[in-house]
Amino acid sequence: MITSQVTKIADLQKALEAGQYDAKPSSLVQGSALQTENLANVMINLGFEDEQIVLQKLVRTKPCRSTLAQFDRQLSYGQFGGSAGLEGAVGQEDTGDFVRIVVPMCYYSQVRKTTLVADMVDTVDGMSGSDRQAEGAAKVILGDVEFDSFRGMDDFSNAGFFDGNPLTMSDMPNMRGLFLQVRQSDSQLNSHDLMFDEFGSDETVDIAVNGFLDQNAIENARMRAQMNHSQADMIVSDPRVVSQYNKTSFALQRIVLAGSPQDATGADLNKQWTSGGPANIKASRFLSGKTSPGRPRANGPAA
Repeated sequence: MITSQVTKIADLQKALEAGQYDAKPSSLVQGSALQTENLANVMINLGFEDEQIVLQKLVRTKPCRSTLAQFDRQLSYGQFGGSAGLEGAVGQEDTGDFVRIVVPMCYYSQVRKTTLVADMVDTVDGMSGSDRQAEGAAKVILGDVEFDSFRGMDDFSNAGFFDGNPLTMSDMPNMRGLFLQVRQSDSQLNSHDLMFDEFGSDETVDIAVNGFLDQNAIENARMRAQMNHSQADMIVSDPRVVSQYNKTSFALQRIVLAGSPQDATGADLNKQWTSGGPANIKASRFLSGKTSPGRPRANGPAA
């Protein structure tokens, strides 16, 4: 009698561990469904973290305590050339070019909801509902600023051309990103150097690469920056473009030393060997050729 009861209890325990109480014990595997919940305080985050925020750290910022930001931009020190004169001559009348830019401000904010119950319960990672929503709101704003700092208002095209035309942009409370402002310099005189415009500073900033990044495109981009007295030392692009560029550099463009590929491609050709020895090569903006007519001068002929 006792043996029969023990057998029934063992069968019931076996069925309970398998997760079914009315199943045939012989069809169950002992311990197959016995589960213990792990209450370790671990939260897995699939979103971006702080180390992915890199773009806004590249932009120089200044605090502004106003709802309307203004700044001055110096476009030239005056008309380039024409300051030389013969003895006794008064000289050419000239003045510098300045513009004042007005930038409408926008505010980044988030509205979140949480309940009192969510703050009272003991969560798995020890964070209250209010703190979790506050952290999520901060991350959303951080991501929006990261996107808008470079690509804000960037997706409005002028009949298929992304030239930054102000008439084609919607009145949205976003920042105007750097991409948009750079492309606007093609058509707006108040956004690029006016002293060297006849020597190539007014050339287009668009470099057609058809989505394919190579050394030729990088060299052209850096040269275009030098035409406006800048020194480009970083290229920021989409991960797919960066990966594709690395693939093209596997063989032909990759520098391999002692059997190991280096993290740089190409070469800095600043020295050329000649029959008389090495000659250094250096670039100077003041040696650029003339590419367009100069601006008309006051009390002077047009070039």
